[in-house]
Amino acid sequence: MTITAIPPLDRTSATFRDEVDTMFSTRIPTFTTEINALATDLTSKQGLASNAAIATHDDAIATGGDRLQTGLDRVQTGKDRAAAAASAATIGTTAAFSDANPIAKNAADNTKQVKLDLSAITPGTTPVYAAPNKSGTLALLDDTGVRLIGGPYTPTAAANLDFASIFTGEFDWIECHMHDILPSANSEVLMMRFFVGGVINTAAVYGVANDGSNGALTASGISIANQVSNATGSYPYIGVSSRIAIRNINSATRIKSGDASSIFTGTAGISGGVYAERKNFGFTGGAITGVRFYWASGATFLPQGTIRFYGFKKA
Repeated sequence: MTITAIPPLDRTSATFRDEVDTMFSTRIPTFTTEINALATDLTSKQGLASNAAIATHDDAIATGGDRLQTGLDRVQTGKDRAAAAASAATIGTTAAFSDANPIAKNAADNTKQVKLDLSAITPGTTPVYAAPNKSGTLALLDDTGVRLIGGPYTPTAAANLDFASIFTGEFDWIECHMHDILPSANSEVLMMRFFVGGVINTAAVYGVANDGSNGALTASGISIANQVSNATGSYPYIGVSSRIAIRNINSATRIKSGDASSIFTGTAGISGGVYAERKNFGFTGGAITGVRFYWASGATFLPQGTIRFYGFKKA
């Protein structure tokens, strides 16, 4: 910015008075205006320079922070490598990781990790899990709403097959699937009772009815299949195969209801005939935690066949 020079005054000049008047009326105000404009310009440029210096300082701080984070990431990577090496050294070179350690972490947030628990594997075995040739999302059995909660079990040579606390409040509908179950004697009746709080209920609070009929809740057990035998006629007998549904198991006051559909070779089927039987039942003895199967005569089970329990989740 240019400052207009103020010329000197000549006291001997004939126009001295006029020059003084011009000095105070024009030149000094002009000089003042120019000086103020210069001051404003300097202040503005000083502010710009200061802001630039601050920005440069902030950039330097940010760069330092980025370098620090990079250093921390390198330290974490070194720790991950050390953990992997320590894990491999602990269990040998044939397995890369111990299941005590996570096997993977999220790239953006390393606090998100996953572990693989191998504790349920039989000692001395190495299961192989094959990845399918496609992408997708892993799902859990619980996500389906129905789950195998027990079995397969094979009966022992005992008079009672007890599953006292196999049901939990997570499920309100239970299905039992049994296959090829036989007694140690002939012409037997397969019975069922329920456990309440882990204690078998033998009171007269059971009822059985065929389709289209009504049955009082005054029995001490539920008959699943009648006239089951293990004898051999023209063909070997097949054991009882049943699907037993038990509903509303968690209610302490309402009736627990269900149905059983069975197929087997009965006493009248020695020549190879097949006998089918369906029963509907009810129970008023409290919330059910388990089930007992037994033969009405007290006969024992043959050690064959399978029993499975499935639970249907309430939500």
